[in-house]
This record gives sequence, structure tokens and C-alpha cells, in this order.
Amino acid sequence: MVKAFMHSKANYLYSFAESATMESKCVLYEDLDGKVYDVDLPLTSNVDPDELSEKLGIPDYVNLGYFPMKCAMVNLWASLNAPTLHKEHPLAFEKQVSDKPIPALLFGGGAIKILCPSSNGKGPLARTIKDTDFIVP
Repeated sequence: MVKAFMHSKANYLYSFAESATMESKCVLYEDLDGKVYDVDLPLTSNVDPDELSEKLGIPDYVNLGYFPMKCAMVNLWASLNAPTLHKEHPLAFEKQVSDKPIPALLFGGGAIKILCPSSNGKGPLARTIKDTDFIVP
């Protein structure tokens, strides 16, 4: 459940950043016990996708200006750094997410964009993807 929530939290944060309004808070999730997870608006980002991409060894031809790929980089990096996220980003994570890295595998169109240069930009295999797909065993 924590794994899925972490993935969802990152996607929601980016989604709301794209369409933030002048409201002061946005509810991201309300748990079954009534606990509300919200964020202050407008959202800001302390994440540098280019830096994360470099740390992950993602090829330069992958367009990180493309929103789904930017989200994929953040999710992959966060899954690998799950044990220390609460130290690096204490405002976003109140406690340790996991004792060890969370194995997350990108597949589908996002994985093709990383493995195949001609699937990016104006390449012959380029196509628009609207989301990214992960397997978290």
C-alpha cells in the first residue's frame, strides 16, 4: 500500500502543479480512518529531473521536458531512494517509506522511450504517451 501511495503521491503532485488554482490547500487523499493528506497551493517543485536522470543513467535523448517522462524519472528515483526520502525531503515524507529500495520496473511506452532513441522527438517510432506504467513486485 505504501508503494502504490508513493507512486500516486508523486503523480498527483505533478498533476496539481500543472493546474494549481488560487486555493490555499488541495486534498490529495483521504484515508479510510479519516486522515487527510493535503498540500499547500500553489505547488512548487524541488526536484530537478535532469539531475535525477543523470543519477539513474538515463540517455540524453530522452526528453525530460515531456511530462510523462519527467514523472517516470521522479518515480524511479524515489523508488530507489525510498530508505532516505524522509531525510532528503522531510516536508513531503514524515517517516521512512521503506527499509530498502523499492524495485520498480518501467514498462510500456515509457520504457521504449528510454531504450529506443528513434521513439523520442520526431523519430520514426515516436508516439505520444499519456501515462507511465510500472511493475512493483
